[in-house]
Amino acid sequence: MPDSALSALGLGYSVDGTYLVADTNISVAAGELVAVLGPNGAGKSTLLGLLAGDLRPTTGSVHYGDTLTASLAVSERALHRAVFSQTSPFDIPLTCTRVVSLGRYPHRHDQSISPEEDAAFVVSAMEATDTIHLAHRAYSSLSGGERTRVAIARVLAQNTPIVLLDEPTTALDVYHQERVLGILRETADGGKAVVAVHHDLNSAMTYADRVVVMASGRVVANGTPAEVLTADLLASVYGVPMAVLDHPLHTGKIVLVSPDRDPGSAG
Repeated sequence: MPDSALSALGLGYSVDGTYLVADTNISVAAGELVAVLGPNGAGKSTLLGLLAGDLRPTTGSVHYGDTLTASLAVSERALHRAVFSQTSPFDIPLTCTRVVSLGRYPHRHDQSISPEEDAAFVVSAMEATDTIHLAHRAYSSLSGGERTRVAIARVLAQNTPIVLLDEPTTALDVYHQERVLGILRETADGGKAVVAVHHDLNSAMTYADRVVVMASGRVVANGTPAEVLTADLLASVYGVPMAVLDHPLHTGKIVLVSPDRDPGSAG
């Protein structure tokens, strides 16, 4: 694998003596899309917070390239990674264009970037996320799915080498789910290191180069989707029977839940 754009070694995070993430090693190369999977409470969002530098690890370390994340100021981290979070406030009294423009704020001291280039990043990100028609709308007036897309546009406009996303397709309809997943794939193909927490196993199967499966705060599998997303492993992690079959529409696999119940029973 090429040199890592993002790496974590021996990563652990505890609250009141309980480890939410423990003994975790991860590396993500430029040009790679990694999906983090696992049941509720597995530690996925905590791991993302650690990778973003928003949480300070109890053990271990995170590096952006050769740089120790803990050594960076907030403004410096913002030049290395952009973060989409489910906990972003929704009552922001700004237009959508202004919200997306906030992604350019970390670059404000870079004299080599003109105001026209900044504006071009904003427009490009809004066009990619199908939010350009919302440009003059108040962010607080949007639906949940629209807010998600505007927030992802802000992340894209930030134009950092590392992109971290926590459940980026939540609240999106099917069309926009596929559009956002395609954007993440294109973002990785463009040379960025992309890490996305997902609950949709089939999205990970289709779009990710690699999947990291977590359970009880630990990584239990790390590899390509075909290697990792087996029926046995998924059933063990999620606690329900799974089937992994050939996809009927394209090359690859599809994951189906296979409830352990009498097919003739009512319910």
